[in-house]
Amino acid sequence: MAAKVHFPIRLLLEFYDQSAGDHSRHTTAVTSVLGEELGAGLLVDYYQRHGYKADVLDQPCTQGTKKGKRLDRWIKVVKGKQITFYQVEIKNWAASAIGGRFLALDASKTVLREHKKERWSKEWDGKIFIKEQVRKVLIPMKPPLGADHIEPLVCFWDAMHPTGKSEALFSIPINHGKFNRVWVFSMSAHLRNLRSDGLDFVEVDAHATQARIKLLNDLVNDI
Repeated sequence: MAAKVHFPIRLLLEFYDQSAGDHSRHTTAVTSVLGEELGAGLLVDYYQRHGYKADVLDQPCTQGTKKGKRLDRWIKVVKGKQITFYQVEIKNWAASAIGGRFLALDASKTVLREHKKERWSKEWDGKIFIKEQVRKVLIPMKPPLGADHIEPLVCFWDAMHPTGKSEALFSIPINHGKFNRVWVFSMSAHLRNLRSDGLDFVEVDAHATQARIKLLNDLVNDI
């Protein structure tokens, strides 16, 4: 059974968007504990809040070969009769990462809009993703049994959007092999929107995160 974890929205945004000084030294370690569960969980939360049924599949997202590319998650999204399987790549790159950029918790609308456009320009050259480790999301993965509608989706931490809009999920048309569009989700944008709606916490399924925290607590308690 999935384990629910309550994340404080303000602290998440401060840690990842404003991380500086001593905190920045711990970003990679903290992210390794959270793994990709935070990104997948927030993406599922987004879809559920917009009236969809969404689930993370317990199945590796690979090309079905030992040496091929692999992505982080399969996410199944259902609304009415439409069922979509998203092959998802998750990137938790934050302010403390190389090339990252500080974004204040209460940044003005103008600052937030310009930040989103600038960060998007670092990922997209007008036709394709700039970085190979992101561009691999466009390689078709071996689909789950029965999946006939598959789309690629990149889940970034950073707040980004081509025109600076507030929406956390958007799509970009592409002309790349099997796919004619790619979806982009921003964890930071989603959490900022929830905070604007007056929410203080977000709850996501994070069984592995809970297991890692318990193990760390056990190890520390034994010292």
